[in-house]
Amino acid sequence: MIIDRRNTVKITPERKDFPRLWIGFLISLVFFVLDLLEFTVFDTKEGFYHISWSFGLFVLALGYFMYCVYRLHIILDEITEGKYTVSPMNAVVSHFAPFYNVYWVFKWTNDLVEFINSHERVEPAQIFLPGFIMLFAVFFGWGIGIILWFFALLYLEKKLRGCFGLKRYVDIEE
Repeated sequence: MIIDRRNTVKITPERKDFPRLWIGFLISLVFFVLDLLEFTVFDTKEGFYHISWSFGLFVLALGYFMYCVYRLHIILDEITEGKYTVSPMNAVVSHFAPFYNVYWVFKWTNDLVEFINSHERVEPAQIFLPGFIMLFAVFFGWGIGIILWFFALLYLEKKLRGCFGLKRYVDIEE
């Protein structure tokens, strides 16, 4: 990673890409549509079969969401040269601690927003917006909820890219 005079990060070939959030949106959309079909079209006698693929898609979406959180924190670790307060593994593992995970959703998103807002080059991000989206997404049902999780990540990624002038994906040929 190379930082020039204007405090922008130059993309180098060894630099990792941002997570491809469209994959998460696609998985979430499929989960949402199949979840709707489960309750409207399918017969309840085959409920176990439908619950198993529904649960499988949920686990896949949750796993990809956690991967995206991990990747985002890897990039933050690279940008700050290891000085960012939240480690990539801690960002993921803390989501699975009962009761603490409610606090954690606000903690890591607010830490990231404060980091973004500490740079003058970007329009300030809303401090509690990503945390509220992720927390209250659960009340909309898992189908819409997971989609909202990825929207919160998209918001954070966009603000982070604007903060450092980063591209979404690395073009190796540049």
